[in-house]
This record gives sequence, structure tokens and C-alpha cells, in this order.
Amino acid sequence: MFFTPTNYRGSGLALVVDTVCRGSIMNVSPTCARVVNRRLAVPNVSRGDQHDRDGKYALHFLWPRAFGARASKAFVVLYPCGFGIMNSLLSGGIGFVGAGALGSTLARAMQHVGYRITAVASRTNASSERLAKELGNCKVMQTSQGVADNCDVVFLTVPDASIKAVATDTHWRSSQAVVHCSGASPLTVLVSAKDTGALVGAFHPLQTFGGRDATPDVLRDIAYAVEAESTLHEELETMATDLGGWPIALAAEDRVMYHASAIAACGLLATLMKLSADLWSDFSESSDEGLRALLPLVRSTLDGIEQRGFPNVLTGPMVRGDVATVASHIEALAARAPAFQSVYSHLALASLPIAKAKGGLGAHEEEQLRELLTDSLKIK
Repeated sequence: MFFTPTNYRGSGLALVVDTVCRGSIMNVSPTCARVVNRRLAVPNVSRGDQHDRDGKYALHFLWPRAFGARASKAFVVLYPCGFGIMNSLLSGGIGFVGAGALGSTLARAMQHVGYRITAVASRTNASSERLAKELGNCKVMQTSQGVADNCDVVFLTVPDASIKAVATDTHWRSSQAVVHCSGASPLTVLVSAKDTGALVGAFHPLQTFGGRDATPDVLRDIAYAVEAESTLHEELETMATDLGGWPIALAAEDRVMYHASAIAACGLLATLMKLSADLWSDFSESSDEGLRALLPLVRSTLDGIEQRGFPNVLTGPMVRGDVATVASHIEALAARAPAFQSVYSHLALASLPIAKAKGGLGAHEEEQLRELLTDSLKIK
């Protein structure tokens, strides 16, 4: 491995690393307690930034996109600690306002991969104290202001409706970064922080959180929607990678559509499962029995989506053009579960283009099905 000293944006000593050897870079500098790779496509090297034993320097690895995925070089930048937001986000103190399911899980996951969570505040002291105890070396603050006064980077993991109020009620510094974790809320809810000169951003894990005791593993292999300014955007993207996921850049005008997609694939899917299971209460002992019977079918369907994709995964009477079977479904639902009949018809109509794309649905059958389903929505 070869190292060539060079200047990088005047911010510190930089080394150009030749990675042709495909080896470890754990001993780049004797001043570093441990060096962890950042955005470097080299096997057997983990990710993250760390500072030296004396806390004087932080090593930062940059993977220039212009080089492409098979590039043989990367920049290793040695920053003096305290150098701007970039170094603060990676090796400085990070605070959380909100210690619910999302905040607690994200804080634990971030600490697990090397980030330092140093302060937390929440609506109840019990939540803050519990999370601080789990993290260790983390202070419990009574207010968001306490977190802001003690951290360079603050994540607001409060309910969406509370983000703007928390941001407005807190006095920020120009040297800080303030990040909310809402899927739908725009960056404008952080305008009060931005007006003080702080960098603002959004970092949304595309995952569902059933409780605050979820393990950090739930944040691996998922997408993270990132929207932020300049340097902060790059660092949040890297954080997504450090957590074991991948970043997606999200423009302000696309946030609501993105969130609607997530709700349809998660909350509305759960609702559809509940409605489907409830149909069993009409002919079986209970909807619980229906749910137990349907879950393997759902798991197989999700596996099929992942393995075969659309339109190949679609099966059933819509693909076969089986008008008689669909008509019998509508008749039974209209008589015994009228509230669900319209849901069925709307979803069946939406499946017609997918069924046609798969190739098994003829033009005549498609026309018959469309007419049948459209007329069924007029049933009162």
C-alpha cells in the first residue's frame, strides 16, 4: 500500500491511498488508536471515522464518486478535531431529543457502529434515563435546550407535529447541525435553526418500529431518505452506510409521495391483512385463526416479490382472466362483507395492468373484468 501526501481543501493532511493490494488499512497512522474505513470498496475493512488516543485528530475517508466503483484510490484526510460540522458529526457529541421507539433504536444503532451519543431529553424522564443507562456516558437533560447546549449535532426524534415547536423553542448555534427524522415533514420545520446559521437536514429510516426495545439490526439493510445541505448531506449519507443500509437522496417536493408509499406498504398492508383475516370470522372460529392461516401465504408472496419481482409474482384469477371466479368473490363479499367488497374491487382493478404485463390476460377477459369491477363499485 502506498501513501502520497497532498492537500485536501486546505483542511488538513490528506493521503492518497493505493488500494490495489486489497488489504487492511488499520495502521495508516501511528497516532491513531484505530482507523476505520469510510466509503472504501476494500474487503475486510469496516466503516466509520475515529479520533486518536489524545483526541487531537480525526481520520476521514472519502470515496470520490468521479472515480467510479472500481477506482483504485481514495482520500484519507487527517482533520484537527473540532474542524467544523463534518468532524463533529463523525466523532463529536450527538444528542437526541425524543427517546421513543425511533429515537431509542436509532441512538443504540448509531452507538453500536461507533458514533458518540452524549445527551438525551424526552417528554418523560423515565424514557431519557432508560436510554441514557443503556448507552452509558450519556447525560439526561431536562429540555431540548440542554441537549443543544451540550451537543454539536442534535437529532429530533419527536412526533412530526412537535418538530417545529421543539426547533422553535430551542436556541441553536451556527456551528451546529439539527436533523429531524420525519418521513413527510419538510426541512422548513427547522427554519428557526437555519436562521441562526445551523445546518439542517432530514434523516428518515424506512423502517417500522413496534417498540423502543428493537435491536440495532432492524436498521440494517434498509433505505434511509436523506435531505440536507452541502456537507451535512454527505455525512448523513455516510451515516446510512455505517448503519448497514443505503441512502436515497430525497428532494423536498417528493417527501410526501415518498411517505405515502411507505404508509401504503406498511400501515395499509397491515390493515389489508386485518380485513382479510376478519373475513374468516364469518365462516370459522375467529379472525385469529384466519391470520394464522394467511401469514405463511403473505410471507411467501413477499419472498416472491423479492425473488421474482413484478409482474411475475402476481398470481390468481386476475392473471388467468377468470371472470367467473372474480364475479363470485364480488357477490359473496357484497352480501356478507360489504365494507370489504369495495376494497377488493379497487385493488383488483389496480392489478389489471400488472396481470396484463405478465402476459396471461387476454384483451377480451381484461375488458370483461374491468367492466365487472367498475360496476361492482356502484353496488350500495
